[in-house]
Amino acid sequence: MARKDGKDRGLILLCNKHRLLMPEKGSCPEGCKDGAWWVVWFDQDGKKHREKVGASKTLAREVYQKRKAAVKEGKHFPAVVRQKRRVTVKEVLQAYLEATTRNKTHKNDLWFATVINEAFGNRPIETLKLDDLVRWQNQRADGRSTVSANRPLQLLRRACRRAVETGLIEADPTAKVKLLKEAAGRDRHLLPDEERRFRPAIGPRWWPIVELAYQTGLREDEEFTLEWTQVDLLGRRIKLADAKGEHLGQGVTTKAQYVHLNTRSVEILESLPSRGQSRWVFPNQSNTGPIQTHNFLSRVFRPALKEAGISDFHFHDLRHTYGSRLAMAGVPIYEIMRLMRHKSMRMTERYAHLAEAHLGQAVERIPSYEPLPTDTSN
Repeated sequence: MARKDGKDRGLILLCNKHRLLMPEKGSCPEGCKDGAWWVVWFDQDGKKHREKVGASKTLAREVYQKRKAAVKEGKHFPAVVRQKRRVTVKEVLQAYLEATTRNKTHKNDLWFATVINEAFGNRPIETLKLDDLVRWQNQRADGRSTVSANRPLQLLRRACRRAVETGLIEADPTAKVKLLKEAAGRDRHLLPDEERRFRPAIGPRWWPIVELAYQTGLREDEEFTLEWTQVDLLGRRIKLADAKGEHLGQGVTTKAQYVHLNTRSVEILESLPSRGQSRWVFPNQSNTGPIQTHNFLSRVFRPALKEAGISDFHFHDLRHTYGSRLAMAGVPIYEIMRLMRHKSMRMTERYAHLAEAHLGQAVERIPSYEPLPTDTSN
């Protein structure tokens, strides 16, 4: 039942962090926008009760009506208040996936959620124990890579963490599970001789896609969906949204990232026929959208690699080529991390050995050093 002011009786929305009242559309006095619905009611003895329900106002309204009916019929017992709905693993994952549809990893998350649900989907999250997760993790890793075990668990971690923050569950059952140690990251890069063979094999029409990738370090999805509005040729940079960030609902703004363009990158972009003619840097044949990544890789990229005699090479290795060449050019590892937009130095350390190898060449400059002649005119 609603009051005269239109607000639902017995329902309040509180900020999860500060426990302050907040409007249904807006933020709390401290600026937080993530809240949970609570029901407030009085039992037969006039004792006030506050009960946290979660993010659903509809569910909160139902709980309030049930509590009022129980009190009216004299059926209220303290145990009723303490008893909470048992949230399943599937519900925790679904709540997370619905809130993160804008994530770049959303498609992969959908697949990993299927894997998790096959094992635990219908189990109440509170019954999920450390031993269950460790046993499942080891089973996933048996006969597969450790990545196959870690990635689903990482999704479950993120989902549980968010469920705790939004009040859907009280505790995170994944908090004490450790990830399995993964093999060192792949650092395959395009060698100079391979580049000389690859260029004629793929042809002048498609080569700009390949070269722009290793001149800028753009990720596959970033390059193939690139629009001209993102490109600033005068400022020599490309503006991207935070490709690796999480979007956890309304009110979350993404942090812009910038890719710096060198002289060669600018030349490539200026020479493209799509400039001034299309919304996309690499449009499809009908100019109705960006080029289809799968078609390019299967019909152009991989056949050209085969023709050039290049094996064990993926499109993402062009990004590794960018990082490798920065390291071999003597760029400090911290600057490489910034240029590649890594979130931690651990990702960048794979290129450190290349920098170390070229330091040996640098010290050879000492024997050939010639001091400036001494001025003896005085």
